Amino acid sequence: MGFDGLIVTDAMNMNAVTNYYSVGEASVLAVKAGNDIILMPPDEELAINSIYFAVEDGEISEERINYSVRKILSAKRWLKLDKSRSQNFQFVKDVIGKREHLRLSREIAERSVTLVRNDDEIIPIDPKAYYDIALITVNDAAGDRRGSSFQTLL
Repeated sequence: MGFDGLIVTDAMNMNAVTNYYSVGEASVLAVKAGNDIILMPPDEELAINSIYFAVEDGEISEERINYSVRKILSAKRWLKLDKSRSQNFQFVKDVIGKREHLRLSREIAERSVTLVRNDDEIIPIDPKAYYDIALITVNDAAGDRRGSSFQTLL
């Protein structure tokens, strides 16, 4: 596809894959599928060792690992993490909050959703057609703002 950025798995601790494969097998398969970073494996040591032994056994080439390492180091250099391991949070917030970045994130979000079927033609939602709308967010974190964007839209 020509993408040369970092490829990161979804959080492995969510068990979408590890419900069907062991942590080690899932990690090896993820690298073989082209992922550069295995995000949040339930057992980091097992994931690392499994990838290591897959390289030792010739299942994954050392060049493949080096390719990912170069991409990761390049991203760290781009973020200037080679100069300072910590970032000014306000600077990060200011960069992310730029109008063009917000516009781009909105565009990415809109283009990432595919409506497969709309038989009853309720999408897009017409607020005038619905008098009662409820949004219930259940979580265990005080002040958690998950769902607030959706709530604002509603």
